[in-house]
Amino acid sequence: MTIDWTALSRDLGTRFALGGAVAETGGSDLAQQALDRIVGEVAWQDAVEHYIAARPGYELVRSVLSLAQPGSAMEYCRVVFESDRPLSDRQGAVELLRAFADRRALDWVPAFLADGDPQIRHFGLRLLDRVLWDDADLKDPAVVAVFEAALIHPDEDLVAAAKALRDEWRARVAEWEVADAAANARLRAQDKQT
Repeated sequence: MTIDWTALSRDLGTRFALGGAVAETGGSDLAQQALDRIVGEVAWQDAVEHYIAARPGYELVRSVLSLAQPGSAMEYCRVVFESDRPLSDRQGAVELLRAFADRRALDWVPAFLADGDPQIRHFGLRLLDRVLWDDADLKDPAVVAVFEAALIHPDEDLVAAAKALRDEWRARVAEWEVADAAANARLRAQDKQT
């Protein structure tokens, strides 16, 4: 398989004019988008189906999806969730999604929390945990909305899980803020010495 990197770069918008020259940009987000296109939507959908069916190699599928975080696979998990497929397939799709989703899937969490199946609701809440590991912004309106919905849910187990997750993240962020403040204080002290 030969990859037309120039065309892919053009499609992803990695080249741009800078003064009188052409510059390029890259990064992990662009790399994920490129992998998503190189592998292709059908192959990612097949990977999701392989996992849902629990065929041999399903954990390898999860690992690859976790590394690549392909948007088309995330979208396909959402499609399976919204379908009239058997409950076990819908559960499998949301459970898999919670293992590799990024903030692109955050808007789907309210639908997971509103589902009639308690397993789907809990997988949806755990998806929030996954997203927070990538971007721990507890003040993000989408994050706040998910916590608010979970904390007033009639499912008492979900409410308890949401409280525990919220408290865990509040403590974690507070620890990071203390560590950042200490590091900044050390840097300021070093700057004064020089």
